[in-house]
Amino acid sequence: QDPPFWENMVRYSRYFVTLLVGTGYVIVKPLGALLKRPGTAVLLVAGVGTGAFLVKFTLEAMLGLNGDPLGGPVQGGLGAF
Repeated sequence: QDPPFWENMVRYSRYFVTLLVGTGYVIVKPLGALLKRPGTAVLLVAGVGTGAFLVKFTLEAMLGLNGDPLGGPVQGGLGAF
């Protein structure tokens, strides 16, 4: 007999969270070795900071939150000059 619907949903959501945590652990674990040496630690921190800035910059531009007076390339374009 099949388990009840909501019990099954809880089991799959727990599996999904476990999968995400395990994937994150596998990705972050090798970075710990880079933090032990000062030179690579500086590069790693700078890389993470640069990546976060680029994601923020891209999302703001895509969502129109950056205060561009021309409204971005679609609304302003080259015809605005």
